Amino acid sequence: MFLTAKGLKSLLFVSLTILGPLEFVLGFNQDTDWEGAKSLYDFHATDLDGNEISLEKYRGQILVLFNAATRSCPVSAKSFKMLRALQDTYGNQGVQVVTFIIDGLMKESGTSEDIKEYIKSLEWPADVFAKIKSDGDEAHPIYKWIAAQLQDKIQQSVKILIDREGKVVAKYPPTGPLTELESAIQQYL
Repeated sequence: MFLTAKGLKSLLFVSLTILGPLEFVLGFNQDTDWEGAKSLYDFHATDLDGNEISLEKYRGQILVLFNAATRSCPVSAKSFKMLRALQDTYGNQGVQVVTFIIDGLMKESGTSEDIKEYIKSLEWPADVFAKIKSDGDEAHPIYKWIAAQLQDKIQQSVKILIDREGKVVAKYPPTGPLTELESAIQQYL
């Protein structure tokens, strides 16, 4: 069966109506179009095994993005412990801590194998993505987008709260108790 031009046009109209905007059909290029992202779910990142993972997998969850260094950073080490307690408390209610590894201020975080070893030693229950940059021109597109949403730069060990729709809610400092973050999470449960 062959489609006429009119039939093809109708099929395209129906497809776009059902599937969504053309950028969905053609694909979103986060490296060049990050400013046009509608939510965190438009992005993907590389896990520690080198697999590209769509952040769409987190749709409907409340996320705490944590950009952490590894053994080289005492602030990150303390945050891992506090965020573990948060994950244990709220994980069954749709809260997920997602970690992006960055280099520490004083020392690099190492290779993916070094990072995996460190994460395993922590018995970390949450997803961890490969090392990225979170600030400046070389920042990963996710962090460029987040910084634009917050109209602020993203420094090391900051926690970013993302609501169930994939929208940036707020950022929380690298140090201090998580009470403010926990209160915000409770508002979105």
